[in-house]
Amino acid sequence: MSNPNGNIQTLKPYESKWRSGKTQTIRVPVALAEQILAVARQMDAGDSPVTEDELVISLTKLRDKIEAKEPGYKVNSASKLISALKLIFDKL
Repeated sequence: MSNPNGNIQTLKPYESKWRSGKTQTIRVPVALAEQILAVARQMDAGDSPVTEDELVISLTKLRDKIEAKEPGYKVNSASKLISALKLIFDKL
């Protein structure tokens, strides 16, 4: 419904609720939409969705899985990624 008393001078420009700039529409699974939006809002506010300690714990668990590779492990296309992750782990 339009405002019959409104005019260009009285209109307030739209102000985004996001601090990070322009937005765009994306498609995400419905089951994850609220969680993804919550993480995006947290990041927009300048907060990390994951603490540094949580990140170190997750990366350490991943490193342990990589190090405990099964006998007969063969080099494949993921070997470069694994090597890069090992370098990151060594720097932590």
